[in-house]
Amino acid sequence: MCMMPHTMDHSEHEAAHASHPESSAFDILKRRFAQGEITHKQFKEMAQVLSTTEMEFAQSRHEIHRSS
Repeated sequence: MCMMPHTMDHSEHEAAHASHPESSAFDILKRRFAQGEITHKQFKEMAQVLSTTEMEFAQSRHEIHRSS
């Protein structure tokens, strides 16, 4: 996968995320796409990974509570 160079330096990137501590991973992904940090293709791939990860996490939490 090709990685685009960051358009913001590291300190600006951290400041952007620090101003939104309650942001979900998907909110951060949407913001990065809107700011031009990632391409549409990267956005779609990352969104798919996030949705799969969240679904797996929810299932594992359900299994833990069921076995308790």
